[in-house]
Amino acid sequence: MAPFVVGASVPQLADLGVTRVSTGGALNWAAVNPLITAGKEMLEQGSFNWLTVMAKGTQVQALLKKKPDAP
Repeated sequence: MAPFVVGASVPQLADLGVTRVSTGGALNWAAVNPLITAGKEMLEQGSFNWLTVMAKGTQVQALLKKKPDAP
């Protein structure tokens, strides 16, 4: 459902009675988009500016270690 309500927040959806949010494959496609952009940049421009927006390993590790908030 989430991909069809761009701009809506989880609290707004909850106010409408939504109890479960599914992104389907949208999160996957959102993750693939920077890969496509970086590949095009290397092929078309021969540059590596995409490295400036690359996630840091420490950011990923911190997210993986974070415990979810209690309901």
